Amino acid sequence: MNTDPIQRLADELAILRVLARLAQSVDDRDEARYRACLANEVMVPAPDGEPGGWLAVPGQDYARRSIEAASDMAWTHHKLCNPVIDLAGDRASAKADVVVDLETAGGEGRRERLTIGGRYELEFARLEDGWRISRRRLVRRYVIGDPMLADQARLGHGPETSIGRQKLTLASMRKADTDASPSRTKGRSSALEKRRRGHGVRGASLFLGREREGTEGSPLVCRD
Repeated sequence: MNTDPIQRLADELAILRVLARLAQSVDDRDEARYRACLANEVMVPAPDGEPGGWLAVPGQDYARRSIEAASDMAWTHHKLCNPVIDLAGDRASAKADVVVDLETAGGEGRRERLTIGGRYELEFARLEDGWRISRRRLVRRYVIGDPMLADQARLGHGPETSIGRQKLTLASMRKADTDASPSRTKGRSSALEKRRRGHGVRGASLFLGREREGTEGSPLVCRD
């Protein structure tokens, strides 16, 4: 382990720059800059049905799918904060909070704005051309807006499928309500019924930690 404080500061700064470039490049739909942030292979959570598993995805495929998914949105804005980096020689791990604002098409052609918040869990490798992301997942904490649209908003979070291909169905949402306290169940069930009938619930913050904990956001995001 390198104990030189100057080198450690330089490494941390380089990793922070990679994170910043990644966020800006997906918002700018710049596939080449996005790809330059990645190792030759990126480990992502395995598809549904393989809990705790990881899948190696070629960096070029990861970048292409992420930018394609983000391009389906009218616009996206990734904001990173609270980074914590742990260095171990030519390897590093990091966690950083992320908030993504985006606009996507809603029902009947309406534009819908969403906010998705969570935390990136990443690993980095020092390669010949600098630090690159070698492992990545998003633990999604909350959605402000329609969570069903959020599942469709695959914005730069890579080609993994754990959340991107999970549709938060009315049935699963009702099950979460059943687990909640009786005083909250009635109000939330009523809101879900309104959404099912097409009225929607705007501006509500739905915390998804129980269903989403430990899973990866879709490319947005996340394919965020």
